[in-house]
Amino acid sequence: MNILITGATGFIGSHLVDRLLTEGHEITALIRSSSNLQWLQHRNIRLVQGDLIHPASLKEAVTGQDLIFHIAGIVNARRERDFYAQNVHGTEQLLQATLNYNPTLKKFIYLSSMEASGSSSFQRPKTEQDESQPVSAYGLSKLKAEQALLAYKERIHILCVRPPMVYGPRDKGVYAIYKLVRIGLKVNIGFSSRYASSIYIADLVEGLYLCGFRNTVSGSIYYVNDQEPPHTWIDFQTKIARVLQKRTV
Repeated sequence: MNILITGATGFIGSHLVDRLLTEGHEITALIRSSSNLQWLQHRNIRLVQGDLIHPASLKEAVTGQDLIFHIAGIVNARRERDFYAQNVHGTEQLLQATLNYNPTLKKFIYLSSMEASGSSSFQRPKTEQDESQPVSAYGLSKLKAEQALLAYKERIHILCVRPPMVYGPRDKGVYAIYKLVRIGLKVNIGFSSRYASSIYIADLVEGLYLCGFRNTVSGSIYYVNDQEPPHTWIDFQTKIARVLQKRTV
């Protein structure tokens, strides 16, 4: 199967590339001229330069694809409008290019975020049927991108996947917590117990893979996690300390 991956040079996208290559699929990676290709070196994939905010540059990438995994996006930004430019407008441009140049695409899978739904209580985690109420500019941008895509669910098979905190090899965000624990420090975020769900990178990639190759209903939104109860940030760091055999304060 011919598969396009945006964000293939990043943490999640590069692991997805590895998984799909083991199954023998033909992979195209959308990259920019400034992209760091360290995780794609020596991989048998096709590299196509383009930019999500320049739709004309996307024609070569989307043409002839059977499946698109849209992984690219930004998690951190100095200005609120930067989230919208990349996460919302960039997604809209990729969808429009797909409609223009590859309207028979089999599936378009969007990697959203649990932040698109907003917070939930420890006693009752949110489900896919609950109303989305994001509490951050990032979460709102991911929700707006979902809504832009789902408006076309009758024309293209659209799926949205909402992972929580993702950890594993090649990650840089959560890795900062590991480095603190390694030097003996644990950080409590806020003045009360803050609970969070998480998922290991290989499990998230397996969930994305199943979305791509199992029978699904267009317009579906899926939460994924590690099937463990939500844990506090301190609990998470305590587990890291135990594995690293570090005493922490």
